[in-house]
Amino acid sequence: MGKFSFWNMRQIKFFWLLGILVFFCEESDAQEIYFDKAGNRTNEKGKSFFYQRKMVDTLSLRDTVFLVYSENDALFGREIYNKGKLNGPFTYYYKDGRVKERGSYAENQKVDYNFNYYESGNPKSTLYYPKKQRQVSDFKEYDFLIINYWNEEGKQIINNGNGSCNCRFDYLRANPVTSTNPKNYSTLFFEEAYYDDDNPEGGKASYREIGKVIDGLRDSVWFAYDGADSLLHKETFINGIFKTGESYKAGKIYKYDKLFMPLGGGVNGLSAFYQSVGERMNYPPKARRMGVQGEVWVEFQITGDGIISEFRIIKSVGSGCDEEAIRAIKLSQSKINPAKKRGQPIKSKFAMPVIFKLG
Repeated sequence: MGKFSFWNMRQIKFFWLLGILVFFCEESDAQEIYFDKAGNRTNEKGKSFFYQRKMVDTLSLRDTVFLVYSENDALFGREIYNKGKLNGPFTYYYKDGRVKERGSYAENQKVDYNFNYYESGNPKSTLYYPKKQRQVSDFKEYDFLIINYWNEEGKQIINNGNGSCNCRFDYLRANPVTSTNPKNYSTLFFEEAYYDDDNPEGGKASYREIGKVIDGLRDSVWFAYDGADSLLHKETFINGIFKTGESYKAGKIYKYDKLFMPLGGGVNGLSAFYQSVGERMNYPPKARRMGVQGEVWVEFQITGDGIISEFRIIKSVGSGCDEEAIRAIKLSQSKINPAKKRGQPIKSKFAMPVIFKLG
């Protein structure tokens, strides 16, 4: 991996000024959308933790500005959506109106320079997100360069990509991963946050990380601690590339050489699970009689123990096919391996097609 030289200070100042000069258009037709603390939509503003006010950009009629408010009507953030995705500058605020974070999105991903601030208003960090994903790290959560970092006392501990980190970074708890099954049907994995106990209310996970930074990249051994200063994991990096690690939970040690192992990961992958579902399926008599064929899309949850539950039909065929698809999946749960993050099994959601075709 080559060295990065993205943190030219003139560029940083330019992007900082650009963030200040962003103009958000006036409201033309507002619609409010409410969310609870876990980020789930709710119909009652009085029970919401924050809400969005959706406004159409009257200049282009293509962009939508979302103003995000906390439950006490304090401005929480400004975002721009284009064609249903986050695109353009954003700003998030503390409850007192001070800026917490500013930067830019492209296709729902943070890009370019990202600036974070403490509640006091002092700078916290300058991070750089590449426009091309996996340019910095194969692990999505680490796919950014650490350019500058200041501790709460105002001391700069990372300067132009070099120093020793004793830092806190926010990581989104939801991290969709797209894959493809052996029959070339699109399959979605939804992995949950790794440290569920660190932030049980949802949103973002944050923990203290200690390690060396060289040219903006993680290097040597890094340690992560929770809010009670208990060691969560230690990992070894060389020039930003993850090598090995071990994590700790409930007195157990989990060793790993891959930060994330998707659902069904292992020697046989998902093939044994798909085969098991197919072997256990019976064509419903009503569907056979009526000549019903097609794909039933079933979404379900897999716990870290490999237990399958919470079934939901995304695409229905009817005539008993939906129920038969769920029955066959339940009988095959021993054939599927749960997803793992840092060696630890995690709860996840999975959507798969079950095909009904008459011979």
